[in-house]
Amino acid sequence: RTTKVAGGMLYLPSAFMPRFLKGQYPAPRWYREAARYQRAMPLMLKNTSDTPFEIETPADFIIAAEYMEDLQFVKQTANIDFAAYGESIMYPKVEAGKTLEYDGGGYKISGFGYNLTKESTLSAFALFTDGKIRNVVLEGAKVVVALEGATKGNYACLALTPDELSNCTLNNCELTINNTGSSQNVNAALLAVSMAEKGGEKCTDVAINNSKLTLNGNDLYGNFAAGFASLKAQEVRGLIADGISISFNGEAKAFPIALGGLVGSSETAKIAKSGVSGTIKTAKEAS
Repeated sequence: RTTKVAGGMLYLPSAFMPRFLKGQYPAPRWYREAARYQRAMPLMLKNTSDTPFEIETPADFIIAAEYMEDLQFVKQTANIDFAAYGESIMYPKVEAGKTLEYDGGGYKISGFGYNLTKESTLSAFALFTDGKIRNVVLEGAKVVVALEGATKGNYACLALTPDELSNCTLNNCELTINNTGSSQNVNAALLAVSMAEKGGEKCTDVAINNSKLTLNGNDLYGNFAAGFASLKAQEVRGLIADGISISFNGEAKAFPIALGGLVGSSETAKIAKSGVSGTIKTAKEAS
């Protein structure tokens, strides 16, 4: 199972590390991390829009996630599948003043999943934190979040608060929130929680197909949708959600809930040439 953890490398590379022959036996995790680091170092020195860091394996994606303070421009050049990799990852993020630019090239990212238990809860989770995300195809992602007590958080399959989403597709993705307490200010959506608020953010030509958002348990409050949990003044054009299933399985009467097809709540967002088809099932009693 692919998971996300916070933190840095477990081991730093050195000249005294032994070498493992390919095919002799599986290299241990510390060696895989050292090999990634050694490959990443020269690429960090010449990372530009014309010479992006190229991703063709799950290990390459992990390099981008772990060293994004040095990498800004990333391009995917092959389908990658996390299902059998069994590696912990951090989502790609950059230091202040930089904006991640990730070009998926139309290739698939499959096998991405996380089971967020009560013991290992995170207040935010998605494949990407922010940045300009283009031409990404996310296939069959499964994210499960367990909330307990007075919890708040932000959860999505693709991104938390991107600066740009362009020509991206989600197929057969699932996001499930299991709540056993009184959880307020929870924002959850298949595509993204929201968008950045730097000015000029856009979402264009994005498709969400045959995907599910499931909300279980009583007293779960916040913003929920297939597209965005909430938007302010951003622009959305060409967001099409087809075959969507949203289920709110519980009762919640004490605080406001915003539950929508494309967007949970919106202030002054501009939404055009967009649409949604599917079903929304709500609780017997909800605010």
